[in-house]
Amino acid sequence: MPCLSVARKTLIFQCFQKYRYLTSAFERPAIQQLLDDVRAFKVNCIIVKDFSRFGRNSIEVGYFTQQVFPLFDVRFISVSDGFDSDNHKGDTGGMAVTFKYLVNEYYSRDLSMKTKTSKYMKMQKGEYKNGVYCYGYKRGEQGEMIINEETADTVRLIFTLSSEGKTTTDIIRELYKRTVFNKGNHA
Repeated sequence: MPCLSVARKTLIFQCFQKYRYLTSAFERPAIQQLLDDVRAFKVNCIIVKDFSRFGRNSIEVGYFTQQVFPLFDVRFISVSDGFDSDNHKGDTGGMAVTFKYLVNEYYSRDLSMKTKTSKYMKMQKGEYKNGVYCYGYKRGEQGEMIINEETADTVRLIFTLSSEGKTTTDIIRELYKRTVFNKGNHA
């Protein structure tokens, strides 16, 4: 394991974790902090479980692992993938590494699409079981989405105003006049 040899020689002074962020988003605060530390020469080794834990955008992952990290002399280790940048000085790690970047990106997109499709199908059947419901709906006893009678009049008003040709701005003004501010009033 490449990680064991590093652990014997390296002091780990900071750990970053992805918590409630998509791994495809390089805008995660922890990743931004890590990259700032790389640019400030505070980091000399990054260890991840696998490439997908660092990111799932093949272009961005490749950019950092093949260009940015070598520029700042940062060693990059992906434990499950058996990748250690020290073993690939001057090359990209080969086709297998590039293929893993692409597979991770495809998997992320495919999973996202399947999740959206599944939620949409459940909504169609009235089985939508999510923590947040559209304005005008609430959770039923079985977890199904049902009409929220407390907000039903507001929803009907919105549809009526819209069918009369009112603009979104006109509808919002009317809701403010009637002190219907937002969903939070009926939560």
